[in-house]
This record gives sequence, structure tokens and C-alpha cells, in this order.
Amino acid sequence: MLKKYWLLILILSLLLLLIPACGDDDEEEITAGTPTPTVMPKLEPIKIGILEDFSGPGAAAGWLADGCIGLMKWQLEKEGGLLVSGIRRPVEFIKYDMKGETAVASSGARKLILDKVSAIVYGGWLPPHGLAVADVSDPAKVAYFDCFSTEENYKPYKWVMNIGVPESASYMARTEKVVMEVVKPKTVAYFGSAMDRDRTLMIKKGLEALGVDTVYAQDHAVGVVDFLPYLTKIKYTNPDCLILNSDQTSCATMYKQIMELGGWGNIKVVGVTEAAAYDAAVRQRGAVGIYVPIMYLPGMTDTPAVKAFEEAWVQKAKEDPGWAKTYSSGSTLPTPNHAIMYEGIQAALETIKQAGTDDPGAIAEMGRSGKVEFDSPIGHIHFQPDGSAGITGYYVQVQEEGKMVPVTSAP
Repeated sequence: MLKKYWLLILILSLLLLLIPACGDDDEEEITAGTPTPTVMPKLEPIKIGILEDFSGPGAAAGWLADGCIGLMKWQLEKEGGLLVSGIRRPVEFIKYDMKGETAVASSGARKLILDKVSAIVYGGWLPPHGLAVADVSDPAKVAYFDCFSTEENYKPYKWVMNIGVPESASYMARTEKVVMEVVKPKTVAYFGSAMDRDRTLMIKKGLEALGVDTVYAQDHAVGVVDFLPYLTKIKYTNPDCLILNSDQTSCATMYKQIMELGGWGNIKVVGVTEAAAYDAAVRQRGAVGIYVPIMYLPGMTDTPAVKAFEEAWVQKAKEDPGWAKTYSSGSTLPTPNHAIMYEGIQAALETIKQAGTDDPGAIAEMGRSGKVEFDSPIGHIHFQPDGSAGITGYYVQVQEEGKMVPVTSAP
């Protein structure tokens, strides 16, 4: 009897085990668990070092840089990042304030390299600043896109690319063109920053070889705020033409202070660098009539690169009125100097794209490979193996309220 009892218990247990397997065919199949969704790894940002004077005597350059950084960030966000080897990567701009000091330029370059940036852009507004950066970046094999140095500064290095100024030959050609064909002086005075003396002397030597007499030549120290003693001497000397080679802030101050002396009189003023065309400078009453070099004139050309730059600027200004008020000078278009600063960032990003990596060494090699070329707001850029980009520029004459009229073509 006991055996029969245990046999019955065994049979019932087996039946209980079989019941869950005998469900309706239409029932949803029960799985072992819910599949875990694939999580894409977070992409590390590509770091771009921005080394510029955000304070000090060259702070105007920092103001220009900040406006262009804001525009480029906005564009990259719209595009989903920088396309590198088929993948959209976020970009981080790491700023370092040089404060107008050469020693700080060196320490800033070291700091950015320790921060593992893929490239460094700008490096201040005077050639000695750029040299200080290159002395650090070159041994580390980090690409340095230098805005304000001549080829005498960057050609001795292996990994520096010139993005903001023409070759010395182009400087000479475009300055001589406006002086000899437009101004046509018999006597010339020279005045400029002591830290950019070499460029002034180069132009002086060239004009003297063409038979133009020098009646005055003087440098000023960086950071000078009272130019009246110099301007008084220049007016007393009364040359036919003044060759002016100074920074943005100094030009703006001189254009303002000259009005305390009654204006320039019969003196024709020719600026040497694009600093003379700085927006806050050319809006001064004392800027009317002067000749300044530019590489981009807002609203005057319709190349695809210029149109894209201007359209992006206008759209950004509409979406971000605060940015427009701070960096767009109340205008719907960028200023001539904005285009130069924008092209500096664009050059670094284009080189990274073509290198296909964020590795600083590979980017440096690509920059000097002779393969990097692209269209920019200031013209077609093609980096040569010596670091030059083949840019030139042309001269305009400043009219009322900062308006500009071209007076020469590119040499």
C-alpha cells in the first residue's frame, strides 16, 4: 500500500512539471531576459589651443578671436561635430591669455601642449610672440597656425603654418603698389611698433630704392597710450605720405588723437598691416581718407566660401543677439579682420580633417605636406611644404563711418 502511495506522488509531480510546457501556441514566447541596448562610447573632443591676447595692449585681437570662436562653435554644433575619418567628433577650444607678453606666450604654449591639444592657433599679434610659441611647439611636433608672422619667422621651423599675413614679397608689392600708383609721394615718414621694426625697415628700403625720400622714421614701444608727441612731430615734418605699422589698439588711438591736432592735413596715411583696418579704428574720424590693406571686404565678393561665411555670421547674429552685440559691432556682417581670425581656426580644422586624426604629429606633417588646400573667406589657401599659404590682399580707402572703397587689386 505504501509503495502505491509513493508511486502516485511521483506521477503527480511529473504531471506538474509538464503543465507549463503545454500552453497555447498563440501565447508569447517567454525569453530568458530583455536584450541590453548597445551604448556607443562617448567620443573624446578634439582640442584646439587658442593662444591670444585676451587682455593687455593687444586685447583687440582677443576680441576678434572670441567672436570667431563663438561662430565656429555654433557651426560645429549645427553639423554635429568635425568630420574626421567618417566620424563626427566634438571640438573643444582651450583659450590661454598671453596678455601681450612674450614670456607668457612661451608658457602658454607649454600649458596647451600639456593639455594635449591637437594644434595651436594665433599666437599673439606681433612676430616676436609667434617666435616664442614656435620655439615651444616645434620641438613638440605640434602644428602651429600662426596669424601674424612673416616667412622669416616661420620658415626656419618645421611645423609652423602661416595663415594671416602675406609673404614679405607680397607685403612689399602691395604697399609699393598703393604708394607709387595711388599716393605718388616724393617724401615719406615711417612710424610703427618697435616689435615690428623689421617689416617697417623692409618697406622703407624698398621705397627708397624707388626714389622716395625718407624724412622721418620712428618706433613706439608696445603699450603706449599717448601718441600726441609723435603725431605732432610727424605733422611738423609734413611728409607727403606716412607709412603706419602698428597694432589695432594703437591705430584706433592714433586716429582719435590726430583730430586733437586738426587731422592729418595733406599727409596721406598708408597702413602696412590689416591692423590698420580694425573696425574700432576705421570708425574714428581721423581714419577718413587713409589707405589700409585687407584680405576680405564685407559684402563685396560672392565666392562660395565668402557667402558661406557671411550667411553663417548673419544667422548666428539672428539666433544669438548677445553675441551679435558683443562681437559684430552692431553690424549684420563680419569685419575684415574677423575673416582673418576665422580663417585661422578654419585652417586648423581643415588640416585635422585631411589628416584624418587628432594626433598632433600627424596633423603637423599634413600641414607641411603640400596637400592641404581649401577655400576660405580671405581666398584660396594652399599650404606649401615651407609653411606659406600664398595669400596677398589689396588696399582700400576708408570713407565716412568706416566704409571702404577698393583702390588697388591684389599684386
